[in-house]
Amino acid sequence: MSNKEKKLGNAPSPEIAQRKRTKKESELSVKRLKTLIEEVPVGICTTDITGKVTYVNKAFEQASGYSREEVVGKNGFKLGMFPNETLKLFRERMKGKLLGPLETQFKRKDGEWMWVEIRAKILKEHGIPIGFQIVSRDITERKGAEEEIRLFSNAVAGAIDAIAITDKQGVITYANPAMERLFEYEKGELIGKHVSVLNSDPEMTNRIISALTKAGSWNGEIQQIKKNKEIFPALLALSTVRDDKGNTIAMMGSIKDITERKQMEQALRKSEEKYKELAESITDVFFAFDKDLRYTYWNRASEELTGTSAKDALGKHLCDLFPDTEMTRMAEKVYLKGLRTQQAQTFINEYELGGKGYFFEISAYPSKTGLSVFVKDITDRKQMEQEIRKESEQLETQNEELRVQAEELVAQQQELLEKTSEVERANRLKSEFMAGMSHELRTPLNVIIGFSQLMLDGVPGEINKEQKQCLEDILKSGGHLLHLVNDVLDLSKVESGKMELRLKDIAISNVVESLRSTVVTRLAQRKQSLEVKMEERLPPVHADTGKVRQVLINLLSNASKFTPDGGRIEVKAVRDGDCCLVSVIDNGIGIEKEDQERIFQAFYQVDNPVASEKGGVGLGLTITKQIVEMHGGRIWVESEYGKGSKFMFTLPLALKANHAEG
Repeated sequence: MSNKEKKLGNAPSPEIAQRKRTKKESELSVKRLKTLIEEVPVGICTTDITGKVTYVNKAFEQASGYSREEVVGKNGFKLGMFPNETLKLFRERMKGKLLGPLETQFKRKDGEWMWVEIRAKILKEHGIPIGFQIVSRDITERKGAEEEIRLFSNAVAGAIDAIAITDKQGVITYANPAMERLFEYEKGELIGKHVSVLNSDPEMTNRIISALTKAGSWNGEIQQIKKNKEIFPALLALSTVRDDKGNTIAMMGSIKDITERKQMEQALRKSEEKYKELAESITDVFFAFDKDLRYTYWNRASEELTGTSAKDALGKHLCDLFPDTEMTRMAEKVYLKGLRTQQAQTFINEYELGGKGYFFEISAYPSKTGLSVFVKDITDRKQMEQEIRKESEQLETQNEELRVQAEELVAQQQELLEKTSEVERANRLKSEFMAGMSHELRTPLNVIIGFSQLMLDGVPGEINKEQKQCLEDILKSGGHLLHLVNDVLDLSKVESGKMELRLKDIAISNVVESLRSTVVTRLAQRKQSLEVKMEERLPPVHADTGKVRQVLINLLSNASKFTPDGGRIEVKAVRDGDCCLVSVIDNGIGIEKEDQERIFQAFYQVDNPVASEKGGVGLGLTITKQIVEMHGGRIWVESEYGKGSKFMFTLPLALKANHAEG
């Protein structure tokens, strides 16, 4: 007892009594708080400022598997309960006064990992930090549920069928991409809408929801409507989601567009109708069995053959309609084999009706429900086969004779090939001979022409008028003969493959202009005009200048020869795709249709009533054609007799030719 209490007697003063009560209540409150902390269902751990554990409650022990003795006094950061990434993040976040929730993994004593949500705050005494309080809550089940939901969402999002989830009133809370595509809504546009907007009959929606709530599931066909008001048939599979007490909390459904299936069903019905019509229209006997060999179909041809109506046949067994004969037993055996193996069976039977033999081919086609049987009269075919066999024997005899003849033909063909080879060799030798002879003839001809010209020019001395006339005839005939020899030489070179082209890029207009002086003098003698038309900016051609001149001279000479005095000749050149098209046009007598196909043949000449005398041997156009084709071009003629002719030929443009050579 204190001195103050002694002075006041045995009764304590009111102030002391109040202080005792306050202390007792404080101790009781602390005790209750400790009990509460100890019994709370969340883990609580306290540490000092260095991280050393000072306290853990019972929930922490149960969740972690560690006892208080195993963790108190040890550094919590070094016990290995958290991943390193979490510890790093935890240290950074501990710099603040209050940490927000942190979800992380926690390693139990037995080595298993669990998910926990951590909240922590700094403990202070007189405003000075003395440690940390960490509250952890087990969220493993929630994380597992979240993972299941995530996997479910991923699976549903990638599903082919349309899937939607609604609340219990039918308001859409989720729609996968297939659902949005099916009903042609934008992403997220269906969320919050009632499912009745997807039904062409909104009242039907209410009836389905009512039935679904009672039964827990609903399956059926229904008419759905897209955003653009297009109606289509769909197959719905609906089910409810219930809580632990059995109350409906959501509804889930899959929707499949069955438009194609409906179209196929309709097509199948039409096909069946056509099948029946076809079966009735065929002239062959056709009937069908079930798996017990009872008739399920009997066409009109069957009635006519057997005299039994479809009404009397349907439902009867095979043996009910036909007596127990060898044919019936064989047919039954074949039909049963077809049903057992599910393979088509075909057999042929011979019958005698009215003293005449008949052959029938019977084909049975199995299905899952029975057999379809066709009976075809093949009597005529069998007779034809017999006739064919006889004819085949005769043909074999004839074939043997033909084989002997073929051998003789082969021998004759071989002999013909040998003779052809000899002809080709003789033709080649002829070309070489003509080329050699032409070359040898040109030398004396050039001498004759040269000396005739010298004598006409008066170089050896003066000549009289009669001598001059004779020399002019010699010069003219020699020139004509030299022209013929040159033509023969050119043709021989082409046929023997010795003619060579000196190709280069040339302007076709320059070639034509260079011919004016050569051609104009001759045309002037007959008062014929020459007009040249060249396309502007015509690209050059890839050709031999001399050979192109020769082609044009031949064509212009022919045009002049077959055009009356005072006539008109025209030369045109235009671009035609990758080629240059050159035309020589006259208004002469033209060429008969039958002659147009032959004028390019060697030694062929067309009668010319215009020319006073016949010239050449018919080689000019032949050589012209060969030269054009050697350049990769072609030549042809268009003519109407009495109105003139148009000779046309093509030459490759320089750009195309250079590209091809490169």
